[in-house]
Amino acid sequence: PVQFTLDQTARAMHAVIDPHLRKINSRSRVGRSRVREVLRQIVTDGWPPDFEPDPERVAHWRAWLITNGIFTDDTQ
Repeated sequence: PVQFTLDQTARAMHAVIDPHLRKINSRSRVGRSRVREVLRQIVTDGWPPDFEPDPERVAHWRAWLITNGIFTDDTQ
């Protein structure tokens, strides 16, 4: 299995989920079950072309991953 750090996972969520949210215009559809799907997409397809991470969005997803218990504060 591929291991993702908290920061890598936050960046992946930003790369995949944020554009998806713009399409559906709703945060209500994002759930813990999406995390595995997002990481699988990054592993199989690579990072989206020309993806430039926004530090504020990466920080948002980092906090979201901790809040939802996917990572803990001491997990790097």
